[in-house]
Amino acid sequence: MIYGLAWPAGEADSAEAAVAVAPSAVPRHVLSPAAADVLDLATAIARQNNWRTVFLADITRWLDTQQRTWGSIGIDYERVCFELTETPILQLFLTLSQLGHALLCDASRSGLTVHTPNGSWQAGLREREDLRTQLSATLARDWPAYATSVFEKQVRSR
Repeated sequence: MIYGLAWPAGEADSAEAAVAVAPSAVPRHVLSPAAADVLDLATAIARQNNWRTVFLADITRWLDTQQRTWGSIGIDYERVCFELTETPILQLFLTLSQLGHALLCDASRSGLTVHTPNGSWQAGLREREDLRTQLSATLARDWPAYATSVFEKQVRSR
């Protein structure tokens, strides 16, 4: 599951503004029930859509299709994001472009309108799926080495 962090202040074209978490690798006992529920929803939506990578915004969009919100299911969205970021679990911070970050965080059904000095255009499902494909490939390439290095550091420190 990937979720966006607050975009850092400044005019950066890209920034480390997203976090990837492998729901199956997170022991639920270290999380609040709400955070554990979010990871379980991510797993279910990934299976339902045959995705390797779920955006937190995908879950928000799915809730909307069910006429629900995070609050209506008893989850404080901001608190869960903070908890996942601050809990010592295996997570990989990702660098995204501003457009990639906007697509990652977009929970709308219709997509976003992107305004540039050269005009405006609509970014929707195709662009989201392109980002999902790109991030899935990045994680497939980088996650195994990252996870191995984290586990090796833990073993050496014991």
